[in-house]
Amino acid sequence: MTDLDNIMVKNADRALKIQLKDGSFPAGHNGPWKNKDTPVRITAHQTLVLLETYKMTKQPRYKLGAMKSAKYLIDSFERHGGHAFRCCESSRKEIEVNGLIGQAWAVEALLAAGSVLKSKEALRTAETVLQNHCFDTNLGLWNMHSKEGESLGINHSMNQQVWFALMHLRAGRALKNKTLLKRYSMFMDRLPRTIRRSGKIMDMWIDENVLIGQPHQYLLRKVQRIRKRKQLWEESIGYLSFTLLGLALIRKEDPQGNVWRDDRIIKLIANSLEEANKKHLPAESMNRFMFRYNMTGFEMACAIGAFTNRSTEDKSLESAWINKQLDLHLDRRTGLLDVKVSDKRTVPPRIYEASYLKRCCP
Repeated sequence: MTDLDNIMVKNADRALKIQLKDGSFPAGHNGPWKNKDTPVRITAHQTLVLLETYKMTKQPRYKLGAMKSAKYLIDSFERHGGHAFRCCESSRKEIEVNGLIGQAWAVEALLAAGSVLKSKEALRTAETVLQNHCFDTNLGLWNMHSKEGESLGINHSMNQQVWFALMHLRAGRALKNKTLLKRYSMFMDRLPRTIRRSGKIMDMWIDENVLIGQPHQYLLRKVQRIRKRKQLWEESIGYLSFTLLGLALIRKEDPQGNVWRDDRIIKLIANSLEEANKKHLPAESMNRFMFRYNMTGFEMACAIGAFTNRSTEDKSLESAWINKQLDLHLDRRTGLLDVKVSDKRTVPPRIYEASYLKRCCP
């Protein structure tokens, strides 16, 4: 096994020690946003750690742990009404469900459980979550959905839209669900129009111009860009790698998609990679959304692997990003990514993202 494989195993062993009787894991908060999480997010990520470790080792204790945690996710979804996962402790409905990404992370774990554990119940639950979220066919974007079953309007975060699209692709194929696949295709076809450039890089937020037909939403985004310009720039830099990882996985899983023949998208991704390699790889990052919260090093390595020819220089950059993530935040003794991170409970299980390196950087 590689060093990263050994780190994954250490994290799985740690997960089994702290797993609660109901299959969940002690919740933290969502990093810099400081919203208190329910156990859903961390349980989803720990499920993926356990499943990846089981695939590597074939040891039944990891399978059993993943079965328990997947069952917790299914039971939690049904207990709160069967409309959407309750991801955060908040009176604000869009925060309570953690937008689209809270749902996408839970679905990601359930789809993996469906594949590895052959759990039809996990697949059905994932399908229900996705189908419950209204898709705007004119905009090619998804609405958020409350746990009570009401639509909460378009989610303006591009990284969340991209990850929700990825889950539609996976679930649509796994379940042969034509509706999910059609929504995915419509999102990808409209991506060149909905994605926004911020300087030379990809913006975290959708292009508000697509919202002109919805005056309230359009003006809200315009006002936020003026009032929170500095904060929005920090968020775009901090979440760039996470957006790129979602796109990289789509590129690998749907390599013949029409969007990859669109020069606007390919150029924007290339420029984003170039800027990140020049400005953020060699520098000490003070961005609160980067390495200490998102798995920036793993995500950038995957993006380079998916969107370049993987020359000797490209492979060197992949290694540099991976090593920077580990050097900044890995406790070499325990194998946990919990050194100077935004939350010692929430961040370490995101080591599961390292499993995507095998797909993007073989």
